[in-house]
Amino acid sequence: MHDSHPPAHNVYATFARGIPLARDRQTRSLSVPLTLHGLDGDAVGESALRLDGVDAELLHAALTRLLESVDQAPRVS
Repeated sequence: MHDSHPPAHNVYATFARGIPLARDRQTRSLSVPLTLHGLDGDAVGESALRLDGVDAELLHAALTRLLESVDQAPRVS
């Protein structure tokens, strides 16, 4: 991975695999580790999405609804 940060418009982020989410029990904030990729798909850096307690709960609710809707979608065989 590179130490320099590429311009933001030339990267996209994915959830970092194998790195657990970190939750601060006192503030209820959540830190989501991200891997930054260049336009060619190569990893170019790391970052984290930091959410306060309210935003963390909203993200959790949205992801839960999304996953539940996928589980209930009809299967095509």
